[in-house]
Amino acid sequence: MSATATGTITVRKDAAAGDLVTLEPGITQVRRPFYNASTPTSGTIKFYEKVFYKNTNGSTALTNGVIKESADPSAKIAFGLPATIDDTGTNGAGNNRQVAPSGITFNSTDKNIANSQNLPAGSAQGVWLELTLASTDPATKTTYDLRCEGTTT
Repeated sequence: MSATATGTITVRKDAAAGDLVTLEPGITQVRRPFYNASTPTSGTIKFYEKVFYKNTNGSTALTNGVIKESADPSAKIAFGLPATIDDTGTNGAGNNRQVAPSGITFNSTDKNIANSQNLPAGSAQGVWLELTLASTDPATKTTYDLRCEGTTT
């Protein structure tokens, strides 16, 4: 969206397909990681995308914060966290999704949010995703579920 909405926005393909996403006030964009990624003609290829978990509360911090992989039915995705909150790091590649960001370790184990597991009000934790595809992989529609959990104070 080009501007912040005053109410909740629901995006859907059509009424029969149901809702794709709901945007709360203040949220202006949604990412669909790995959209249009395809398998290589031989060997394997990796794609990288960055998403964020933002604490949209105006005054309450999330403490004991952990990012967890909840579901990866295709077992093709791993994730890694930057070492700082509100980081602006990139993979330095412009629009090339095949360049890995430096300093990020990718796997599927639970990871503590940076800043001693504290996500202050209004701050965001970046999360890098890594998709690995092989030339032998069949075309698949699948899901990936990553969760941010913690305690509010």
